[in-house]
Amino acid sequence: MNLLNTYKTNLCRNALEHWQIFQGVREAIQNMLDSDGEYYYQFLDDKLTLGNKNIKLHPQVLLMGKSDKRDDVSTVGRFGTGFLFGISVLLDNNVDIEMVNADVIWKPCFEYCDTYQDDIVVIKEYENPRPSCNYEVVISNLQEADVHNIKETCLLFQEREILAETTLGNIITNPEDGQGGEIFVKGLFVTQNKCLKYSYDFLPEHLPLNQDRNLADTWELKQRTALMWKQVEDVDLLSEAIKSNSEDCQLVSSSWNVGYGNTSHAASERLAEEFFEDKGDCLITDDYHDYKRLRDDGNKVELVSNKALYESVIASDTYQEKMDNITIIEREDPNEIIEKVLTLLWQEDIIPVDSIDEQNEGVGTDIKLLLYQLRDGGIEWRR
Repeated sequence: MNLLNTYKTNLCRNALEHWQIFQGVREAIQNMLDSDGEYYYQFLDDKLTLGNKNIKLHPQVLLMGKSDKRDDVSTVGRFGTGFLFGISVLLDNNVDIEMVNADVIWKPCFEYCDTYQDDIVVIKEYENPRPSCNYEVVISNLQEADVHNIKETCLLFQEREILAETTLGNIITNPEDGQGGEIFVKGLFVTQNKCLKYSYDFLPEHLPLNQDRNLADTWELKQRTALMWKQVEDVDLLSEAIKSNSEDCQLVSSSWNVGYGNTSHAASERLAEEFFEDKGDCLITDDYHDYKRLRDDGNKVELVSNKALYESVIASDTYQEKMDNITIIEREDPNEIIEKVLTLLWQEDIIPVDSIDEQNEGVGTDIKLLLYQLRDGGIEWRR
C-alpha cells in the first residue's frame, strides 16, 4: 500500500498503564455510538469490527484534545483524548488496530522519535486499495478473556432487560451473576457498587464523567438514582425499591418533594396499607428517642429504620386516616405534676400558710425544704 502521511503523537509506551484492554476498546465503541452515521459491529474469532456508514474522519481527530463533540452534552467523548488513549493502550497490550477511513487506512504503531528520544505512537496513513464510504475500526489479536470483558462492559453486546425508562436514562436488570450496582453511561460500563440493588444506564448529560470515565461523587449518584425512581410508573417496582433500603433507593421518597406524582402517591398508599396490615394500628417513627418516649408513655409504636419507607408511609392518606383515629398518650411532665400537687395541697389548707417558716418543724418544714430543693433544681413554684 502507498504511504501517504505519518501523524505523530506525544504518547509514549505505557502512558496509561492503569487502563486495561477493554477500556481501550471502549473508546472505539464510544466513538461508534457517538457518531452520526448508522453503526454496525461484528465479533469474529479474535477480531472485533466496529463501523459507521457514510462517515469519513478528518485527520484533526488525531490531535490531542481535538473533539467535535466538546459542546455536545449527549455524548461521552467530549475531551478529545479517548481515541488516542485507546490506541495507545491497545498497542501496549499487543492488540492490533487499524482504521479504514473511507479511501485511506490508518495504522497506528510505536516508532522511535529522535526528537523525544523515545518510542511514541504514530499513525501511518495508507491509500485504501478498496475505498468505501464507511469508517471502520478493526481490532484483532484479542484473547478469549478480552472478548468476554468487552462484552461484559458494553450493553450493546448484552441482553439486559430495561425495568424502567426515564429522562435521565434507564433502570436495568442486573447481570447474570445477580450482583447489582453496575453503572453504565450511554451503554458503556463505568463502575460497580454492590451496595446498590439495581443497575443503571445514564444519559451522558445526567451523569458527567471525567477523562478516565470515572464518577465524580457517590452521593451525587444516589441523588440521581433517586430522581430516576421518581419517574418510575410501575407501582410494584417502585414499592419493591423503597422496601429494599439499598443505597440507590434511600433518597427515593425525598425526591418526591420535587413533585409528588400519581405513581409515587400510589406506591405510598400501597406501602402504608401493607405496613398497617402487618403491624396493626399504631404510631410510627424513624427516631429512636421518639420511639422510646412514645412507648414509655404507653403508646403502641413502631420504629422504622428504613427512612424511605417511613417517609413514604407518613406521606400517604392511609397514614393520615389512621392518625385521626389514634389517641396519643402523653405522660405528664414530672415538674407539672409536683406543681399541681403542691397547689392542690395549699388550696385545701392541708399545708397551712404559716407552716412555711424557717423556725417551724414537722410537715411545714418538710414542705418548705422540698420547695427550696425544687427551686435549687431549677423548678419555680409560687402560690
